[in-house]
Amino acid sequence: NVINLVDIAYLIDYVYYGGNGLYPFMHLGDVNADGAVDAADVTYLIDYYFNFGPCIQGEWTLAGY
Repeated sequence: NVINLVDIAYLIDYVYYGGNGLYPFMHLGDVNADGAVDAADVTYLIDYYFNFGPCIQGEWTLAGY
């Protein structure tokens, strides 16, 4: 229930290197809610985590927010 560096690394591994998929939870990788899990989601998640960017969108539920 916490977004951390492991989530960013896992998404980068999946998007850029064909790492383990997000199955059966592919929708959770679509953090910008544009309907695809791609490089834009990696950028969005990095901006959220390091730069206090816009909140995660889509199927996410953040505790305490």
